[in-house]
Amino acid sequence: MCISHHLFDNRRNMRKLLCYLFTVGLLTSSGCGYGQNLTRSKAQSLIQAKYTSPIGVEKNQIDLIFGGKCFSQPRNPCGPQDMEEDPGVAALIRLGYLTVSYSGDTSILSLTAEGQRYATGEGGGDSSFRVVQVWTMVENFGTITGIIQQPGSIQASVKYTVIRKLTPFGEHRTYNNSLNANQSGTIEKTATFTKYDDGWRIDPGF
Repeated sequence: MCISHHLFDNRRNMRKLLCYLFTVGLLTSSGCGYGQNLTRSKAQSLIQAKYTSPIGVEKNQIDLIFGGKCFSQPRNPCGPQDMEEDPGVAALIRLGYLTVSYSGDTSILSLTAEGQRYATGEGGGDSSFRVVQVWTMVENFGTITGIIQQPGSIQASVKYTVIRKLTPFGEHRTYNNSLNANQSGTIEKTATFTKYDDGWRIDPGF
């Protein structure tokens, strides 16, 4: 832009020019900072993208082969007393998460299609001893509770809640008493966000 020399002829024009430049500077500065702040809706959409399905937070193994036990019905040489030895497994069979077959006095368990929803994909053992890993607790996104961001900063700290709940394998866990049911409920977490040239991202380690 070319500024004519006559603008500097008197103090009034100088004052106008300074006022103009100050206004332009303010608008430019405001424009550069526009869109820097992380909104709750944006933070929520990015976090929810990580929770397209419940996230497993606690797992445990189930033995799949039991000698001398029967879980679905009394069967020689199994008897009612054998069914009572592990009511947790019996309940999971009754509710349709496990199924059982028999070989002599041995019960062989396997996950049903419904039970497979909680499988971690881990297993092990041999023909006489097999186990499967299942999720006993999962969490879902709750809500955003607060955002801390310094003016002009490209980083923001977001506090949010998740809802943890026991799975059926966590509720009926008499087969293993090492699980901590006190971890269920509403839990508060914190995530760090950074603004890049293409927008906000959740930092690694989320």
